Amino acid sequence: MNYGGVIYQALSVGGLLLLAAAILGVWTYTDRRKNAAKAGKNKVKRNFVIALICGILGAVYMCVLLVFAAVPSVDSLRGSFVEQRRTSRGVVLPFTYEYVFENEDKKTVLRLDAFSKKAVFPDDFLEGRDYCVYYDSRTKIIVKVEAADE
Repeated sequence: MNYGGVIYQALSVGGLLLLAAAILGVWTYTDRRKNAAKAGKNKVKRNFVIALICGILGAVYMCVLLVFAAVPSVDSLRGSFVEQRRTSRGVVLPFTYEYVFENEDKKTVLRLDAFSKKAVFPDDFLEGRDYCVYYDSRTKIIVKVEAADE
């Protein structure tokens, strides 16, 4: 099982939140020092609170997803591959694709980033072919793929 996709999501989303917190914090700090007379204390406090909230959310998000990778909850699905598309709902991440599998008239949408796909399943999915897909049940990220025997 390869949890690179879960780790990628943790680092990309959590990292973006931490980066936003750092940029807002530094910008507010330098703006306050440059314009000490003009800057209102409420505006400075509000910006620092927003930066603090972004930082806390980013750290918590990263920790939760890294715990998901350390303590896996894996489900499996045996079905035929229907289509691949860019992420459109939920978490929109760069280089992340949704893979749709159909099993007994039920379609399941799972996600995987392009970097982890090389380790999880280096081949392209063939439309209509059956696969046994293992995925993290909490994040719906694929961790292992096996071509089903026909």
